[in-house]
Amino acid sequence: MGRLQEIEGLRAYLALWVVVDHVMAACGYSPSYWGGIVRILAKGWYAVDAFIIISGFVIFYLLDSRRESYIQFIVRRFFRLWPLLAVTLLLSVVAYPLFLSNPAGMGESFPGTQVYFVPVIERITSWRDAALTHVLLHLTMLHGMVPELLLANAPTAYVEPAWSISLEWQFYLVAPGMFMLATSRRKWSTMLACMLVLGAFWLGRHFPEVQNGAFLPMHVEFFCFGGVSYFLYRSVSGTVPKHLLMGGGLAAVLIYLLLGKDMRILPVVLWVIVLLVMLECRSPNSDSVAKALRWFLCNPVVLHLGKISYSIYLSHMLVIVTVQALILELSHGLTQSTHMLVLAVASIPMTVLVSQLLYSWVEMPGMHIGQVVASRLSRAELTSCDLSVGCSSGVIPPKLQVRPNPLEGAPDEHA
Repeated sequence: MGRLQEIEGLRAYLALWVVVDHVMAACGYSPSYWGGIVRILAKGWYAVDAFIIISGFVIFYLLDSRRESYIQFIVRRFFRLWPLLAVTLLLSVVAYPLFLSNPAGMGESFPGTQVYFVPVIERITSWRDAALTHVLLHLTMLHGMVPELLLANAPTAYVEPAWSISLEWQFYLVAPGMFMLATSRRKWSTMLACMLVLGAFWLGRHFPEVQNGAFLPMHVEFFCFGGVSYFLYRSVSGTVPKHLLMGGGLAAVLIYLLLGKDMRILPVVLWVIVLLVMLECRSPNSDSVAKALRWFLCNPVVLHLGKISYSIYLSHMLVIVTVQALILELSHGLTQSTHMLVLAVASIPMTVLVSQLLYSWVEMPGMHIGQVVASRLSRAELTSCDLSVGCSSGVIPPKLQVRPNPLEGAPDEHA
């Protein structure tokens, strides 16, 4: 399958946004220290919310374009997420002493940051107190469902960004059912889907505290928004009205200005703008603004970073703590701001290099294994069909038929 390059490019910027946020945090800077756009960059959870919206869009596309059984879908998704998570988890457990010593070293080097790092040290220390439990939970990818009252810091232990990987996995487990309800011709199915989403939203607001909202109902609205936007994208014809980009973009900005005090609207605004660019660029006479935005999202460097963005997202904390440990050991007398600058300049390129290696050695083999296992399951189902209902005519059961792509290009297994 092809890819929507705009989505690939957006992933790159979002992953780098998270890296920048964690560089600032590793140096003792809280978002309240900054002003303007830097304050937004210091809030990397907005980037994660945008990732979640993208996931809703992409997964609904995959479900729409591939007629495969539930188990085949889950197998592909499992091998897309789990191998890299398992590797980064192992490396993070080995690097645990650095996660603990760096905040202490920063507090000694910059006394003004001690208050900032005290809760950080307490949180990291708690990982060790239940190390085996944390590791086993992460290997199930259900660690994001554990409330704080049962196990503190379960969603972020050892691999801090992995809380959202658990959130993704929870979504994958229920996405086929939600898609089936959303696309069923039965009148009651759409109403049932809406009721389930509203029920999940209510549950997320009344469930015991889960760190970072890593329990699916606490972020269900973002997945839902991404899924609905996929149906919008699919339904719009190739000829898009010229005023769509400008009018939709202005509407997104207006929404942001009206609701800007609640910054959770920011990921929605970013996604609306990118979606409008994708719609506008399907038109034979694309707007010049859309073309410029598309280049910003789709130039070769950005597309490559988007391809390895999952590795960037999961591995960057390992790189940051390793580089920071070297800086604390070798470079004394730096100011806090200089320390942050050196850390950013050294760790961001190193993260890209490490991510390229992880993509080649872990991600791609994992995706290949997922494809092989899913294909064998498909053949097994066909064989079972031959034996049980007589498919000797070569007719493939409906759930195993692959429909033509409804889009000109769309996300592939990198989703």
